[in-house]
Amino acid sequence: MTVLHHDLALARRLERANALDGESAARAEATLFPGRVEVAIERVAGGSLIFCGVDSFLSHALGLGLDGPVSEEELDHVERFYFSRGSRAELDLCPLADPSLAGRLVDRGFRPDHFEAVLVRSLADIEKDARRLESSGPDDVELREATAEHTEAYALGLADAFAPGGDPPELHAMIRDVGRSSFQRPAGPRLLAWAAGEPAAPVAAGALNIHDGVACLSGAWTRAAHRRRGIQRALIERRLLLAARAGCSLAQIVGDPGSPTQRNAERCGFVPSYTRLVFTKPAPAGARD
Repeated sequence: MTVLHHDLALARRLERANALDGESAARAEATLFPGRVEVAIERVAGGSLIFCGVDSFLSHALGLGLDGPVSEEELDHVERFYFSRGSRAELDLCPLADPSLAGRLVDRGFRPDHFEAVLVRSLADIEKDARRLESSGPDDVELREATAEHTEAYALGLADAFAPGGDPPELHAMIRDVGRSSFQRPAGPRLLAWAAGEPAAPVAAGALNIHDGVACLSGAWTRAAHRRRGIQRALIERRLLLAARAGCSLAQIVGDPGSPTQRNAERCGFVPSYTRLVFTKPAPAGARD
């Protein structure tokens, strides 16, 4: 079994892949909705500043401080980047970033908002289990790679999973657009799960995005009637096999600590590498002006 060292080198690789994934998602929105979505991306302090709309969960700063201290001028720039667009500043802080960064964010008026668990697994030995991975999942469920014709089905399933019943409507619409734009991304396939006797729509899905040899697994959802059947495990395992065959050596999943996402990941051999602390600071009144 390959042993991973959960050190700064690993954190840099994971955070960079996550930042590239965020940049890719934002660019996909700009491609699909030209003129409707304002997208801005800048590289600062070893990380990425991403803006994709005031209320978008894609608008945040990623990977800062992993190359050493972040200067006051760089933090000023982070705030201006978001505040000038009328958005709060949100920064995902890796615990292996420069130790001074957390305290300086607090001094500036940033406040802790929530945690994110970053889970990782090596793909070095995945081919040894290829036969099982290719056939995992319930017997009545088939996994297929999505094509453009499945865009709306994937997007609707994603939105229904995170905003059940279409409530709140704004969140449902935003996530549905993210699902649509996902098909504009060149970084990897989307897998759909189809149940026997239910040809109208997929019952589950998951996305794979590849950046610099790291497989980022995200965009997963399962319809309520098909949960707890092992479908998500099958989707994770199939994506791991696809990633290894595409030349990836690592895979990562990010989710809420203790969530079903984390449990499914751990069943598939992922282990927690670290937990990010997400800091936020509201934009001052009239900042966009």
